[in-house]
Amino acid sequence: MKKEKFRALIQDGHKEAAAEVPFNPVVKWHIPGGQLWHGRRGYKVEGTLNGTAFDSVIVPRARSFFLIIDNDLLNAAGAAAGEIAEIMVVPRRTETT
Repeated sequence: MKKEKFRALIQDGHKEAAAEVPFNPVVKWHIPGGQLWHGRRGYKVEGTLNGTAFDSVIVPRARSFFLIIDNDLLNAAGAAAGEIAEIMVVPRRTETT
């Protein structure tokens, strides 16, 4: 599966930070979203944020898709809400829950 690279603004969220993903994963990767937790579907991904490796999820919100970014990743990547980040994502090959 092809890695997708993009730049995005890190936005504050009500639980965790997020970055809008500039593509629809269904269209780009030709795979359906899966169950992430009760009541939420999306895509398990791995990638880098400003060069720092992570595992996370992409979820649909408000007719867009967002990469969820936890505080540990923000700190490790030296990033903060309100900044533009260099992001690379690819679907996780091994599914873990």
